[in-house]
Formats: sequence, C-alpha cells, structure tokens
Amino acid sequence: MKIAIMSDSHGALDRLEQAFTNIQKAGIKNVLHAGDFLEEGVVEIFAGFPDLNFFIAIGNNDVNQERLAELQKLPNVKIDEVVFAEFGKYKIAISHYDGVAEEKSRDSMTSCEERADEGINPAVDEAPKFLRGISALTPALSPGEREQKEVDIFIHGHTHRPALVRRGKSVMLNPGALCDDGYYLVLDLETMKGRRVFFSREITRDRFDF
Repeated sequence: MKIAIMSDSHGALDRLEQAFTNIQKAGIKNVLHAGDFLEEGVVEIFAGFPDLNFFIAIGNNDVNQERLAELQKLPNVKIDEVVFAEFGKYKIAISHYDGVAEEKSRDSMTSCEERADEGINPAVDEAPKFLRGISALTPALSPGEREQKEVDIFIHGHTHRPALVRRGKSVMLNPGALCDDGYYLVLDLETMKGRRVFFSREITRDRFDF
C-alpha cells in the first residue's frame, strides 16, 4: 500500500490540484496533508477528487470557519487538529505542529474522562487559541481515539523544512512545503521506502528509507 504525504500548500492551488491528479493516476487512494492549505477555492479542489481519501491536520493559517465546515461535509475528508489513521500494521498521527500529535497520542481514555467530569472539553479548552473558534467542527474523541496509542509515524508541517527523524520506536516525518519545494512524498508501507515526486525539475537523489 502506498500513501501520499504533503504539507503547507498555502496558495499553490494549481500545484495541489496537479498533485491530486498525479496521485489518483498512480492508483494511490490515501492523501495525508499536514495543514496550511485553506485558501479560497481549495474546497472545490478537494471535492473534485471523491475517489481519494484525505486525512488533514488543521494548520495555524486554516481559520476560515465556512471553508472548514464545507470540508467537513465531504465524506472522504477527515480533518482535525490531530488526525489518527491506520494503514495495515502502521499507525500514523498527523498534526501541523511538531509535538502536538505526540502529546495527544499519550492521552488516555481515563484522563479525558476525568477532565470531562471537571467540565473541561480537552478538544476545545486545551486547544491552541486559533483552533478554539472552530470547536463545533471538531468532533469529540471516540473511545478508541482516547485510548493510548503506539504511533509508528508522526507527520508534521509548519516549518517548511523537510525532516526525517527517528524518535525511539517512532519516526517523525516533515514533508516540507508543497508551495516552496515543489514536491510531495509517496511512501510504500510494505517496503517502508519513499520517494519525492517533483513538479518542475529532475533530481537523482529522490528516495528515502525509514
């Protein structure tokens, strides 16, 4: 199974749409986006690819509530401050900022319930300020999501700098910025080998291994 990974597309809507077209032609079904993408016209782009499954982390620039609400209506879109997904034997967590998904993955059902008993909604009251205004769009954690997770791959964006770092038993991956670097990543989860897919230039060292 292969997945596509990208982040920080910002206003590069033509590049984003072309990436989705390439991904669909390659037979890849799942696209992971680590945030900062919510420009005018982007909802229509996502809606134009109903056969792709999108897993999207909300970035600090993704604050337009109307567009977020429209994205939430799409049946093939899962979007939140932190998004957990499981592909085969691998568990993946996506957040815009480094450390946010890691922290949430350590939350347990007990700790969430205890805070709820105290009148605290962990998904809202402890969220970064820029996320609190869209609390109505962010569903409460399911019991399965509240359980402590062992995440294999953490995916982040925000810095616009690609990175691949091993942290204990997990790996942190930042795909860089689609708007700056002109590529997205394709990761083969069977071989754990990946490659960068560029739009405008040739490069020989375009592969990476976990």
